[in-house]
Amino acid sequence: MFRSTLAQRCLSGATSSFSSSSLPLKLRSVLNPKPPPNPTWLSNKDLAAKIRNGQYYDAVQMYRRLVADEVLSSNIYTFNMMVNCYACLNCIDYGFGILGLLIKWGLAPDVIFFSTLVKGLCLENRIEDAFWVLCRMDEFGCSPNEIAWTTFYKGLAGFGNSEVVVGLTDKMVSNCADVSAVCQLKSLCYSIVIIDLVQRGYIVKAEELIAEMRGKGILPNLLAYSSVVCFWCHAIDMANAMRFFVQMKEVRVYPDVVTYNMMIHGFCQSGELEEAWVMFDEMKKEAIFPSVVTYNSLIYGLCQLEELEEAKALFDEMLTRVCPDLVTYNTLICGLCGTDELEEAKAMFDEMVNKGFQPDIITYNTMMYGFCRAAQFKEGMALFGEMEIKGVTPDIFTYNTVIYGLCRAGEISEAYQIYSSMSNKGISPNLITYNTLVDGFCQVGNWYAAMRFFNEMKKDGISPDVFTYSSIIHGLCRAGKLGTAWFEFVEMTKNGVPPNVVTYTSIVHGLSCDHKFDDIRYILNAMKSSGVFPNVHTYTSIIGGFCKAGSWMEAKHTLLEMLREGVIPNVVTLNVVRHAHLMERDRNEIAQFLEFMIEGQIAIHEKHPRRKFAR
Repeated sequence: MFRSTLAQRCLSGATSSFSSSSLPLKLRSVLNPKPPPNPTWLSNKDLAAKIRNGQYYDAVQMYRRLVADEVLSSNIYTFNMMVNCYACLNCIDYGFGILGLLIKWGLAPDVIFFSTLVKGLCLENRIEDAFWVLCRMDEFGCSPNEIAWTTFYKGLAGFGNSEVVVGLTDKMVSNCADVSAVCQLKSLCYSIVIIDLVQRGYIVKAEELIAEMRGKGILPNLLAYSSVVCFWCHAIDMANAMRFFVQMKEVRVYPDVVTYNMMIHGFCQSGELEEAWVMFDEMKKEAIFPSVVTYNSLIYGLCQLEELEEAKALFDEMLTRVCPDLVTYNTLICGLCGTDELEEAKAMFDEMVNKGFQPDIITYNTMMYGFCRAAQFKEGMALFGEMEIKGVTPDIFTYNTVIYGLCRAGEISEAYQIYSSMSNKGISPNLITYNTLVDGFCQVGNWYAAMRFFNEMKKDGISPDVFTYSSIIHGLCRAGKLGTAWFEFVEMTKNGVPPNVVTYTSIVHGLSCDHKFDDIRYILNAMKSSGVFPNVHTYTSIIGGFCKAGSWMEAKHTLLEMLREGVIPNVVTLNVVRHAHLMERDRNEIAQFLEFMIEGQIAIHEKHPRRKFAR
C-alpha cells in the first residue's frame, strides 16, 4: 500500500522537492523501471546464429553484455552454447566456471553439457581430465551416452600413435574404480589400435587383436569393424569383407550406412552386382536410408556391366529420395559414352548444367573421349574450347583425348600443334601421349616422324611399352623397312617387353611381303612357345604372302592349319585369295578350293555366331 501510494505521489509531482538520486534504490527502480528481460529463446537464437558462423568470441562477449545489462535469463541451452564457445576457443577451464554457475542457480547439467566439456578437454589434449569428467557424470544424475564416448574416442584417437594411446589408457584404468567406464575405455583403446594397424597395412595383426578382444569379452566398436571391412573392400576381397560384416552383426555391432556403402561399392567393383543388390535391400529392411553414395555405387556397378537401362531406372528412383551430385552425373555420362549413347549423354550433360551443377574436368574429359571415339571430332573440339572458356583447366587426359581424336581424324598436323602447346601449359607428355602420336604418324605413313617421337620419348625417360613397339614395327613394315623393324623387335625383347599378337603379326606381314617364308615359320614357333597364338590377321598375312608368291599348296596347308587351330577366316582372307587368283588370270583349282572353303566358313560363322558370355 505504501509502495503504490508513494509511487502515485512521485508521479503527480509531490516529490519534486528532492532529486531522484537521493531516493532509495527500491523507490528508484519503481520510478525508472528497466526494460523487461528478453525472452530466453530469443537471446539463445541470437547466440546460436553467431556460433553457427564460428563467431565464438563475439558470442561470449554478447552473452556477458546481456548478463551485465540484466536482460538475459539463462537456461541450460544458454549454458551449453557458452561451454561450446569456450571449448572451441581452447579456454575450457571457463567451462568449469559455467558448471559452477549451473549448480549455484539450481540447474542440472545434462549429457550435452558434459559431452561439450569432454570435447574441449580433448581439443587441449587433456585426455585424462576428459576421462575424469566422464567418470563423474553419474554424480550429477546423468550417464555418458554414445555421443559422449564418441567425443572422447576422437580425442584419444587424435594422438595418432597407438603405443601412446595404450600407455595413457593403462594409466587411466589404474586410477578408475568405475567398472563400466573401464570396460568402455578398453574397448575404445583396442579399437584405436585396430584402426591404426589397418591403416598401416597390418591387417593380420588387426584380425588377431579382434579375436583377442572377443576372447576377453571386449567388443571393438563400429569404427574398428568398419575399418577392417573397408580394407578388404578396397582390396576387392569380398569374401573376407563379408566374413567381418557378418561377424560384427553376430556380436551386435550393427553396421551403419557407411559400412553398407563400403560393401555395396566393393561388390560393384568386383562385378558381383547381385550381392550389391542384396546389401541394398538389406539396408532398407534395417531402416537405414540409402545415401547418395549408395546410389552412386550401384549406378557405377550397372554402368560397368553396361546395364544402362537399369542404371537410368535407379537414377529415377534416386531422384525421389536423395539429390544426385556431380559424381552421379559423371558416372551416368561415362556409362552412356561407353556404349556410344552420345545423344543421351549430351542430354544428361545439359540436365546437370540446368540443375546448377558445374561440369568438372572429369565431365568434360568423359564427353570429349566419347565424341572422339565415335569419330564426332567437331563436337569434341567444341567441348575443348568450352572448358577453357568456363575456366576448367585441361589436364594430361584432356590433351591425350584431343590428340587421339585429331589423329583418328587424320589431322596429324593439328595433333602436333596441340602436343607443342602442352609445354606452355606446364603439362608434360606421358606414355599415352607418345603412343598416340607414334601410331598417328604411322597410320598416315610418316614413319620418319614416328621414329622421331619414338626416340624423343626415350630421351625423356619414358620407356616404350608393347603398344609403342607394335605401332612402330607395324609402320616400318608397311614402309618396307623390314630390317629396321626387325632391329626394334629384337630391342623390345632385350628390354623385357614381351611382344603380343599385334607385334608378331606385323613382323609376319612384313616377312610375307618379302616372301621370307622360312623366317615366318621361325616366328610362328617362337610366337607359340611364348604363349601368344596367331589370330585371323596373322594367318591372313601368311596366306596372302603364299598366294602372291604362287605357292597355292602352302596357302592351302596354312588355311587348314588355321581351321585346326579354331581360327575362322574372314572377308579380308577371302579378298586376299581372290585378288591373287585374279592376278594370275588362269584357272587355278587350288585357288578355287580356297575360295570355296573360306566362303563356307564365313557362311557357317554368320549363321551360328558365338554366343556372348552371359553375366
